[in-house]
Amino acid sequence: MTKTMNNLLLLILLSLGFITGNEALAASHTPPQKQAEYTIMVYLMGSDLETSDNPSASNCIGEMCESNRSSSVNLIVATGGCKEWYLANPKISNESVQYWEVTSDRAIILQNELLPKDKMSDPQILSGYIKWCIENYPSKKYVLILWDHGGGPISGYGQDVLNDNKGISLPDLKNALAKGLGGKKLELLGFDCCLMGNIEVASALCNYAKYMVGSEELEYGDWDYNNFLKGLSNRPSMDGSDLGTLIVKSHCDTIKGKTRLMVTMSLLDMSAIANVRNEWDKLFSQIDSGKDIQKKYRALAIARSRSESYAEMSKYVYLAGLVDMYDFADQIQESYKINTLPLRSAIKKAVIYNRNCNLRPNSNGVSIFFVDRKLEQAWGLGDVLEKYLGSKISTLYNAFMNKYYKDIFGGEAYRILGNIELVNKKVNIQGNYEYSVAIKSAKNDLDLIESISFITGYSDNRKFIATGVHSKIELEEDSGNIYFINTGKQFCIEKVPVAIYWDRNIDRIKETVIAEKDPDHKISGNKRTGKAGAVPVGSLAIKYKGETCFLVVAQKNNNEAEITYMWSEREFGDRVVPAWLKDPPKLGEKITILYRHYIEAKELSYEYVDGPTVALSNYTIKNEAVKSGNYFGTFLIEDILGRWIWSDYVPFTVNKAMLDNAVKLEKENKLAQKESEKDLLADAQWED
Repeated sequence: MTKTMNNLLLLILLSLGFITGNEALAASHTPPQKQAEYTIMVYLMGSDLETSDNPSASNCIGEMCESNRSSSVNLIVATGGCKEWYLANPKISNESVQYWEVTSDRAIILQNELLPKDKMSDPQILSGYIKWCIENYPSKKYVLILWDHGGGPISGYGQDVLNDNKGISLPDLKNALAKGLGGKKLELLGFDCCLMGNIEVASALCNYAKYMVGSEELEYGDWDYNNFLKGLSNRPSMDGSDLGTLIVKSHCDTIKGKTRLMVTMSLLDMSAIANVRNEWDKLFSQIDSGKDIQKKYRALAIARSRSESYAEMSKYVYLAGLVDMYDFADQIQESYKINTLPLRSAIKKAVIYNRNCNLRPNSNGVSIFFVDRKLEQAWGLGDVLEKYLGSKISTLYNAFMNKYYKDIFGGEAYRILGNIELVNKKVNIQGNYEYSVAIKSAKNDLDLIESISFITGYSDNRKFIATGVHSKIELEEDSGNIYFINTGKQFCIEKVPVAIYWDRNIDRIKETVIAEKDPDHKISGNKRTGKAGAVPVGSLAIKYKGETCFLVVAQKNNNEAEITYMWSEREFGDRVVPAWLKDPPKLGEKITILYRHYIEAKELSYEYVDGPTVALSNYTIKNEAVKSGNYFGTFLIEDILGRWIWSDYVPFTVNKAMLDNAVKLEKENKLAQKESEKDLLADAQWED
């Protein structure tokens, strides 16, 4: 009866505006009797990640309830920002923000309802939540986990579908933590979302947390709350470094056990972030002082194109502009001949624990924003620049970025960086099946090439439908000649040709002298990866359940590629953004293959048209003979700024003679490979 009267009084006070939702919480809650070791705060903004077929947020709450925690660990969850929750018990409101205490077997509501006007994308709601948890759940150490979408320094954290899909910008997130913590410091700040493992986020928030966990890449799946909460309960005395390591390890081990996915996650020491930022400023101060603008801009553009980048599964859609900081510094040293060892050493000290996969082999734990051609074509110069400069990470670096943007993407790129041209757009034919073109540019301009493909399909010289993308191209750097041998085979799903667009398919072998004083310098000669064992990654467009989606594939060898996962895209304002990452369609489900239709032949713009519909029977895509008939092909060269250079079309016929020649070539290649392996073995024995 007393509880009922108290709740009634609270509702009256709320309706009259005498107290706020947070004050109502404080009035209705009985604080714990003793101080805990940890209070973990999870800010669970459900967004569009909570769906009927994949209720991710609800699943996380379910995991938390199963974690069998001790009384030394408090777990308080805030929910909201979602149109509908699919957790059967307890029933979560889709109209307001709520706080829950999650115990070992259930979630207990800590109040009836906050004001409906409260939105999780409001920084004041976040700061109020932090403050309330600290006041009502005292502990020796505090952890804040932010769950939802993430977009790095450009888009910030969160997407509140109850507030016009708004999120919390990085400056607002900084202010919310400052206000909510009231001078305290988090033991650990965790981002269970995409693209937040970067220097801009860490630098903005380093005064409010000892350690930070985040992902450089898009994050597949949610953290393993069950395992890391059990581990913390078993040893509640662990510090933020041990807890962060446990979170990273448990998440990556769980994802690794499912299938081959794109995974990056790291733990940062926030006390070391200022030194990383200072070394970065020193490096760009040196670069900015260089007098030869062409030399330094070319070096930076080339280094950017060869460095590990993130959120780039599809060309010309939503991108974050993020690149691995360590790899970028390494590539700058290679292309600009400037010592970046102090910066790379500072990064290694800041990254306590790092995990990645062979789809992102050069991920070293922390990324940074630096524009490239995809970002500019997707977002436009002004929008990106305005949002990034708003993060106010570094006055020096911001000024450099501003000038670099205007010089490179303001119409001066050809003069500053150079250009790629063909000697003749007509394709030369050697024999019956070997095609070639020659590059007119100077030899050092070949460094501007991002990718070369031979595109096959159907054409009437007014429109072109691309049904195949062939990336096994030979580039002679001395002569500038480009060769492609047409075998009549390409990657197919259920015998249907698919156009897989590979990211950076040109490899160059370079011998690099490694100075003894710089043992970490790792440029090994592979342009695409810089590291042995890396896997080429590409994507192909499909229609699945009425939506345009992209299957992300990893090449296993010349004849096989593996479907790893899928993401879909949707309109967000005037942009196209990824809606979610998830498992590919189940075996047996139907998909429609999509092909690019270039309305005006060889223009940058295109639209997708439907191809055949097939039932997916295997996640392995095989290199197979295509249907006999007449086709057209053309060379497509893309440079590091996204400029496209096309050759003329060349007609060809896939027939028995072409396929027989392909079998002959395959046998010859296998024999040549065996002889090469014998020679390598003999050389090794001679050296011994």
